[in-house]
Amino acid sequence: MKRKLAIALASGVLATGIVGASTPAFAAIDFSTATWSVGGINYEFENDGSDAYMGALQFMTTSTQSNYAAYYGAEMYVNNDSSGNVEDDYPYCFEDLATEATDAVTGDVTISCGEYAWSDTDPDLFASGSTLLYNDIPMARNVYVLENRGTTDVDLGETYFYESMDSANRGATSEDPTSCGALTAEDQWLVSSDTANSMIIGYAWQAHGATVWDSTGEDSCDSYAYTYLTDTILPAGKTLTVMNFQYSVDGGSSTEDMDAAYAALLPTMAMFDTLDDTLCRGIEGIEIAGWGTCAAAAPALPDTGADTSVIGASVAISAGLLGAGVLALVMVRRRQSTQ
Repeated sequence: MKRKLAIALASGVLATGIVGASTPAFAAIDFSTATWSVGGINYEFENDGSDAYMGALQFMTTSTQSNYAAYYGAEMYVNNDSSGNVEDDYPYCFEDLATEATDAVTGDVTISCGEYAWSDTDPDLFASGSTLLYNDIPMARNVYVLENRGTTDVDLGETYFYESMDSANRGATSEDPTSCGALTAEDQWLVSSDTANSMIIGYAWQAHGATVWDSTGEDSCDSYAYTYLTDTILPAGKTLTVMNFQYSVDGGSSTEDMDAAYAALLPTMAMFDTLDDTLCRGIEGIEIAGWGTCAAAAPALPDTGADTSVIGASVAISAGLLGAGVLALVMVRRRQSTQ
């Protein structure tokens, strides 16, 4: 049912990616076999084995660290409420609608998930999203978009980010970076790892001081962590955009190596305190629940007779930014060189 609706929408969604001759090449994705090596991290997506759906990034590794023990994956779940407004468990990325593009300037890779109607019984709710694999830092960003195109409010019910840690024996949070303490509503990130032979994963879901997501009671060293959306009502005609990040570090094989890598990652997590150009790359001007609004891209400048090399760089940047956006629901303004 969901798959048929998604395929029917494909042509309209993919048409938004046209930018002329400088548009990056797109290719359909086979999630059952696809892998990516970007920014020193190897990525793959969870595939549930049925009808080519995927859930989320999983099994982050490096060329020297193949044990992902501390991290299995992170997904967004949207559970139906008592009135049955929402049928399915979480937003999918359909193979038939998914595309990937590599930014010619930054080298970032974007996997874009085409929009689809959530279900036959709730045709006014649409889902889409994207994943950005950063080339300059060992990080990935997941964006999920839910849009209510109807005339009545939709109760999303119990909605949460879910993180699965296979062998988490050590953890830290933004509110308590020294121990495996219980998460609070003010927490914005956690760091998790095993004690040896394991990747170290930092996971962030909202800006410092925000309480849009609530992880109260969760243990940062437990096998699972749930971060709940505090307001699940999506008003008529409104769009909800949320995002999370995974920062991956090669922890090393010995306990001593793990200790050093773990200690080095903790201060790095301060990068998730507030939105900046790095976190907002490709989604400028978009409001993100739990984070705020990304600063708008610089407006286009008039033609001042810039040489062809400057113009060429500007066109490449504009094409890359559009490819990195959330398809169908995100329009990225053209950025021109300020030189």
